[in-house]
Amino acid sequence: MIPSDIQRAIKLALITGIQVNGKKIFYRSQDTVGCYVPVLTGELKSSGSIIYKAAGVSINYSAPHAAIVETGLETAIPLTGGSERVYVPTHRRKNGAVVKGHYRNVQDGKAITFSPKISKFERGPEITRIITENAAREGQEFLKRAVLKEIVCLSDDMEQALITGSYENINGLQFKKSTKA
Repeated sequence: MIPSDIQRAIKLALITGIQVNGKKIFYRSQDTVGCYVPVLTGELKSSGSIIYKAAGVSINYSAPHAAIVETGLETAIPLTGGSERVYVPTHRRKNGAVVKGHYRNVQDGKAITFSPKISKFERGPEITRIITENAAREGQEFLKRAVLKEIVCLSDDMEQALITGSYENINGLQFKKSTKA
């Protein structure tokens, strides 16, 4: 029988290794330079979070479109199933023609209004887009690619925590404080 203090040290090292690896996966998934999380408005990236749990870690992207961006759509899915009357504000087309504001009936569609980022601290004017149907498309799998890139380090992270005994204080658990930076 293995003594309880050794069992506890092994358990804490395994949990710490998983949590350290989960942190690496999250930061990798947030990497926009490496083409992981796609950024158009910044909503998806800023919705990312990591939650440390007693036996591991949970990574979550809570933006409404996160699942579609990650996994894609196998088939086209109508957004409303009905008709919606939408006001389209005055705008300029790509060819330069000015279109006055008007109402439009959209069948099986949805109007989405947003202000795109034009710099780190500024947003541009409101833009309204009519989405009539989500066409079938492949997902970008930014989180899956981050997991595949970092999971190979999991055993090393666990081994490092076990050898050094440097456990992180995560989620209020009473781990041994890390002595290394």
